Amino acid sequence: MLITSIKQFQDIIPTASSIELDFREIQTFVEDAESWLCDEILGNDLYVAIEQLSNTNTTKITLQKAVCLRAYDKAIPFLDLVQTSNGFAVVSNSNQVPASKERVERLINWTKSRLATTIDSLFVVCLTNPALNTEWQKHALFHEFTDMVFLTRKEFLTYTDANIIDFEQFRAVRGKILSLQTHLAQYISQEQIDALLDDRRNNETSPAEIKLLLYLKTIVGMMYVKREYWRDLEHAINYMTSHPDFFASYHASEAYQVK
Repeated sequence: MLITSIKQFQDIIPTASSIELDFREIQTFVEDAESWLCDEILGNDLYVAIEQLSNTNTTKITLQKAVCLRAYDKAIPFLDLVQTSNGFAVVSNSNQVPASKERVERLINWTKSRLATTIDSLFVVCLTNPALNTEWQKHALFHEFTDMVFLTRKEFLTYTDANIIDFEQFRAVRGKILSLQTHLAQYISQEQIDALLDDRRNNETSPAEIKLLLYLKTIVGMMYVKREYWRDLEHAINYMTSHPDFFASYHASEAYQVK
């Protein structure tokens, strides 16, 4: 386990540092968080590779933060509940005023947002670090997390200003984003989009591809918020047309032949 003590947990979660909390009270949430990150997000091979890094390694520290944030997000609604012979009760302290529903919701949203930002950081470093990239590609869901022009929630928000607070919400809009990319492929070609994303997956993106990817993020973002995107699409097509050596997939595609 990456998190084995209440001190580790409280060092990462500031709002949990001012209360007397036994690690056993949150251990199940921590274990569930580790399983979620291992099984659904990173895959066992990558998770173990990060787990074996030194305790001062920034990627390992980032993963520890993600574990604590996920655990806290799921634990918040239950931390003051205890089971009695008559059902459930809420733990009270006469020296403390119960938090309002609005403040608790803000705390939950803050936790979800920080978790999403932390997963963003993990995605970037795991994609760009050759050793970690190799381990991540063994995960069955690797292509799912890398098949959009937006690798991270932060990128998506930059180009759309959407009201997406957490990682699960970002994951939920994947279908819509892929649908927009499919529409875009009529003009860019699916072959070129696939080649671009494959090069990014393998950390082999050329400067020309980086520029094209910026075009595509802008276009898909505009499509998502239903803004005019034809001028940017024209710029992207002209850019690919004038650089046949860099965009061979596009020049060999049907989209190029009929443009």
